[in-house]
Formats: sequence, structure tokens, C-alpha cells
Amino acid sequence: MLSGEVLVSGGEPLRARVQSALADLAASRPRLVLAAVPRRPVLRGALESALAATRDEVFDTSR
Repeated sequence: MLSGEVLVSGGEPLRARVQSALADLAASRPRLVLAAVPRRPVLRGALESALAATRDEVFDTSR
């Protein structure tokens, strides 16, 4: 996820350039998307991920 004033104002062309540059550097090919998360996008993403994992663990009905 790419966020922040510069990245959002650069829009899709900047996102595509960053993804292209990362493709040359990284062994895996992560999908990059623009986000409109205004403050602390990394923290917000980590919290959302932790909440989803916790919900899956607590409310797993397949057991």
C-alpha cells in the first residue's frame, strides 16, 4: 500500500513506476495499490491485519 501526499498526488503513473522499480529489486512481486489512509497507514494496516487474524482464530467454526 502506498500512501502519503506525494504518492497520492503522483497517482497511477507514480505507482506504476514504483512497482516497476521494485520488480527489479525484489524476488517476490508485491502488488502495490494507492491508499487514501490519511494518517499512519502502516500502523493502520498492521492493526487491520491483526484484527482479521484474531477474528479468524476466535470465531473459527471449522474445528
